[in-house]
Amino acid sequence: MVEGSHRGLIHASEVHRPLASGDEMTGYIRSVKDDYKIDLALEPVGFGRVTDLSDRILEALRSGGGRLDLGDASSPEEIKERFGSSKKAFKQAIGTLYRKKLIIPGPHSLELSSSSRG
Repeated sequence: MVEGSHRGLIHASEVHRPLASGDEMTGYIRSVKDDYKIDLALEPVGFGRVTDLSDRILEALRSGGGRLDLGDASSPEEIKERFGSSKKAFKQAIGTLYRKKLIIPGPHSLELSSSSRG
């Protein structure tokens, strides 16, 4: 239910953790169909998901001593298991962090740049 009055649908491909009937969580409207059915996502839609994932990657790097054993060549399954996101979103997020000079990406790892360690 959306706002307690509208039915929404979360596609199985959007679910990255167990859900139970009655769970309350923040969702995001992906689209509204012509028949007013609502498709939902559990992650922000568009660039918002990249910003959220970028923040989670930075937090994982900082709590992991500045290194993370995931990178551009990591499998989609490894990325989904660690961050609950697609490989495409992960690559967009690390691209954003790289352009901001916050990380040093490698094929199988990420490291905090010297400027973001301080």
